[in-house]
Amino acid sequence: MFSVVFMLSWFLCAKPAFAGSKGDWMKLLSDTLPVCKLSIPGTHDSGAIYGGCMLKTQDAGIFSQLELGIRAFDIRLAEKDGKLGVFHSHAFQNMYWETDVLPTFIKFLKEHPSEMLIVSLKREGGSSEAYASLVETSLSAIDAKPFFVWNFCLEFKLSPIHCSQRPSINSPFSLIIPFESFGSRLHTSI
Repeated sequence: MFSVVFMLSWFLCAKPAFAGSKGDWMKLLSDTLPVCKLSIPGTHDSGAIYGGCMLKTQDAGIFSQLELGIRAFDIRLAEKDGKLGVFHSHAFQNMYWETDVLPTFIKFLKEHPSEMLIVSLKREGGSSEAYASLVETSLSAIDAKPFFVWNFCLEFKLSPIHCSQRPSINSPFSLIIPFESFGSRLHTSI
């Protein structure tokens, strides 16, 4: 446990020799390194920036977390106003998956082609049918679809040429790997 905390604090508080490359730290890794061998910095309730001491878990927004080197995100969603609102428990975080979070991820990946993101999506309330429909619609959008790996395998390496199904994207690194959390019933034919 101590070594994990030490490594994470070193990574986040690194001196200037490393500080300039936090936005592109994955380019320092070998293309053949399996993802399962990485300790990827991530945040819990990544979008929870409002709600006071009982609900706020982050001081930095999604873009700032990306720039700090965070590559794993826990995004809690519920239907709000016909879109997927980002929530922590009952508290809406004044952002939406489709118009705020997903476009931020895609923009970052386009600007930092050496990076990969791991995103856990969880239904935080509301109808499971509405949630599944809205997630499927957002992930199948023509501008978002090329950034996803759907058939994740444990042998997946940073260069997807080693996997049986290579994503059709310009850079082999710009990937978001969606994981379903806590039994959500997202069915997709993408």
